[in-house]
Amino acid sequence: MPSYSCCARSAASHGYPYLVFDCQKKLHLPLIVFAKDALTRLVPSSVQKYLTGILPWFTWLETDPWQVRANHRWTDSPDVLRDVIREYLVSKLQCRVRDHPLGGEFLQTTEACVNPVRILLASLKLFYRVAITHGYYHHTNPLSGSFTELAEAARREMVQDTDGSLRHKMPDRSGVDAPSRAGRLTDSYFLLKDEWVPQVVTDITLPQQILDGGRSCKKQGKDWGLREECLISLLFETGARVSELMALTLGDWKRRGLKDSAWARNKGSLKRRAKFVCFSEDTVKLLQKYINTERMAVDAHHWQLDDYLACAEQQEVDLDEIPIFLSKRGTPWTGPSFRTNY
Repeated sequence: MPSYSCCARSAASHGYPYLVFDCQKKLHLPLIVFAKDALTRLVPSSVQKYLTGILPWFTWLETDPWQVRANHRWTDSPDVLRDVIREYLVSKLQCRVRDHPLGGEFLQTTEACVNPVRILLASLKLFYRVAITHGYYHHTNPLSGSFTELAEAARREMVQDTDGSLRHKMPDRSGVDAPSRAGRLTDSYFLLKDEWVPQVVTDITLPQQILDGGRSCKKQGKDWGLREECLISLLFETGARVSELMALTLGDWKRRGLKDSAWARNKGSLKRRAKFVCFSEDTVKLLQKYINTERMAVDAHHWQLDDYLACAEQQEVDLDEIPIFLSKRGTPWTGPSFRTNY
């Protein structure tokens, strides 16, 4: 759990001196409570993104001349805050706003601002939910709205029957009429209109090009070996995230028979094994070769795969605690290290 001083240091490091002063003045600042509460709902990396997402908004609210002149505060009524948030979205995050037919507002922005807008809206919505729960905010959540009546009215629309007469539309679950598509699926007041179009890589030679590029770097004396080839092969063959592959242990592989699959964590699974990843026989041989050569050289015990399996049989070692990939210093290899250097 982050302490008061930790959050103050975090605010200072991101250039928000006003918040640091406010933290020192009010030890029970809702932002601190928000950070602690968010850690019970989200992983630490997401909490950090939420904090860095809303700190600029709080600073702007307290320092912008127009907001100061209007005496706006984060404790204002929902209608006032929606106007303030809308102004920030338009002026700072290049959003265009229009009304949603069922209530709330649609947002459109540039590709570069999509993530900042999404993080800001999600973090503010959670912030006010926490502030309401802990008694810091005494209104309804300004980032939420009640659109039940409008949605229900849309569902009661009239349709033309087979004989030409009008009748009320049947419920979606009846299967008589086509299901409604106008109902909202969220209670968020601001809706970011972001149509994600997946970019599919169709070049089947790309994996080999990357491997060949790595091998040419090795010939030039740069750091490239079996470890990197194993990870690149796993990335293309399994479709798993870098962090999920970095977290693989010998126990994950052993549970699948040390063959062409291994148990793996999933995003949001809270470090629980939630799926298994499959790979080719060539990658199996590559993994075995890496563990018995390069990995053994930096391993604390200088053990090969058979050594670990033998000790596990005698219950002298827990294979779930033995990462497959190690750094050059013998510590678990990390995603940031891979992204930065390779």
